[in-house]
Amino acid sequence: MFIVLISSNVIFALSDFNFGGTGDWGCNSNTGKTVSNIKNKSPERVLALGDYSYVSTSTCWLNKISSIKSIMKIAIGNHEDASDEGFSKYMSTFGLTKPYYSFNYQNVHVLVMATDSNFKSGSAQYDFVKNDLQNAKNNANIKWIVVVLHEVMYTSKNMLIFVML
Repeated sequence: MFIVLISSNVIFALSDFNFGGTGDWGCNSNTGKTVSNIKNKSPERVLALGDYSYVSTSTCWLNKISSIKSIMKIAIGNHEDASDEGFSKYMSTFGLTKPYYSFNYQNVHVLVMATDSNFKSGSAQYDFVKNDLQNAKNNANIKWIVVVLHEVMYTSKNMLIFVML
């Protein structure tokens, strides 16, 4: 993945790692094609952006992604955020205790937020995000912060993000 961020006419680029990202997978023949496409790109990490199987069980989707599961990080979407949509299976399969978390990869800090969970001021997720971003900002080894979420929270005409695979 090659990421270019343009803000205030300043261009930043980073190309020393390879992440894949996709959402709204479903569980059908296209899911297998998506996994094959990702594998052909040999990413170090795969960012799964939610809406995995659109059914009440995670079994089909987990079987289809089994060959890339070890490099995958997930965001919980609105089609797996309830107990009748397989929420606990997704959480346990990926070793999560909360649907929001963060991790570092080289000099990149990745924050995964849960857009279907409360993130208003004073909520547990808000406090986590605030502290996490402050810690990442203060870490001299971190040069990039990437936020992963299922649904867009807001946009700005002053910031454009281009992702080229």
